[in-house]
Amino acid sequence: MFARPKSGTSASILRPPRSHGRLEALNRSIAGKTPDMETRSKRAREVSNETIEAVRERFSSADLVLQHVQVSKKEAAVLVPLFQGDDGVVRVILTQRSAKMKSHSGEVCLPGGKRDPEDISTSHTALREANEELGLQSEDVQVLCNLAPVLSKHYLSVTPVVAQISSSFDPIPNPDEVAAVFDMPLAAFLEDSASHTSRDVEWQGFPYRIHSFKYKGFDVWGLTAGIMIQVAKIGLGRCPAFEELSPDALKNEDGTAVTSQQLYYDGENIKKRNLGGKKDGDDFEDPVQQHLNK
Repeated sequence: MFARPKSGTSASILRPPRSHGRLEALNRSIAGKTPDMETRSKRAREVSNETIEAVRERFSSADLVLQHVQVSKKEAAVLVPLFQGDDGVVRVILTQRSAKMKSHSGEVCLPGGKRDPEDISTSHTALREANEELGLQSEDVQVLCNLAPVLSKHYLSVTPVVAQISSSFDPIPNPDEVAAVFDMPLAAFLEDSASHTSRDVEWQGFPYRIHSFKYKGFDVWGLTAGIMIQVAKIGLGRCPAFEELSPDALKNEDGTAVTSQQLYYDGENIKKRNLGGKKDGDDFEDPVQQHLNK
């Protein structure tokens, strides 16, 4: 599906299989003897409800009340480029950063970066960065929505810009920024498989669970993994098959766990917005959980 880089570039592009994925796995399970009829029926419904059209509809109807509330004065954005593969599976394009990069070198991430003064919006930031890194033209992108910004370990307010791109898009990686380009199924970020691991840490006094998803030699972890879990939850309309949050996570007044969307940086310390409370005059509700509870 993906073309090779133009001559003179050194970034690699991993071609996705044309006939593999959830539909093929479903066919194999139906032919096998292990899954019962109820399980096969459930998987069939999940596949039929996870087309790019269904994903786009879920994002258009999501009530993302915090999508424009920044969590730090230092702004950044990433593009979440979704497309439907030849096998009918919705996939996301990810990159591995070049070893030349000063920060996060060699790590897997979404195309994106810091907001420039001339950027008119965080969406513009994400589209500009995707063009610089992958040669993706803004006219070939349909922005679906902006998710609530999340706080990075460098205290950046990172806005995920979810978008649909053409399945025929051929990345042209910038070798100064990108070492490799690959894509993986969106559903992988909700599945409890051997490729998924997690560990609990404490960050600035907040117990925090770091997720990792291994895929064909790449490791999607940390902030990128956290963003992709949120994207998959809304886009596919279901919760992860694993425990997303640390059992030691701080609790809100109603007993629910404090999520990453509640954290913000006031210039000196990391703080949290309370459910039903206020931070700098802004009401807070968890937009992801609110959508899933509908």
